[in-house]
Amino acid sequence: MIALPDSLCYLDGEFLPLNQAKVSVMDRGFLLGDGVYESIPVYGRRLFRFDDHMARFERSLGKLEIETDLDRETWLARLRKVIEAFPAGDQLVYLQVTRGVAPRSHLMPEGLTPTVFVTTSERSLPTPAQRVQGLDGNVPISRAPRCWATCLHARSPPTRTPTRRSCCATTRPAVRG
Repeated sequence: MIALPDSLCYLDGEFLPLNQAKVSVMDRGFLLGDGVYESIPVYGRRLFRFDDHMARFERSLGKLEIETDLDRETWLARLRKVIEAFPAGDQLVYLQVTRGVAPRSHLMPEGLTPTVFVTTSERSLPTPAQRVQGLDGNVPISRAPRCWATCLHARSPPTRTPTRRSCCATTRPAVRG
């Protein structure tokens, strides 16, 4: 196993060393990918296009109906504290908010406390060869529009956008017999 660094991170209201941070195995972000993340480059200890990154982050949280009580100034203060504690000037800050901890279910319980996590790492740049050849990458996809394909009772695509109650139960008429 790779040893985690002791760099400062933020988890659920507390600043602590990254190698001491723990998230519940019942966190919906871990079990179901029910969360949002954002990566923000840092150059010379300065966040790059913070407002643009936060607008996208907040928009994504809104689409998933995950509410946090953190405003931009609070986010900025927490990010700056993590950035200043890290030795490198050029970094990549990572923010993640999940719906929180609950028993595993595709029904989305209300009233959960979101899990909030911030960490940073040294920004690594591609080598000259990688710049010429390119890098392999992942393309993020959204599960919600295609979730009907994995439901056992699905016979046709959903007729409307899934709601927060369930991925599929509220998107199609009941299937009988």
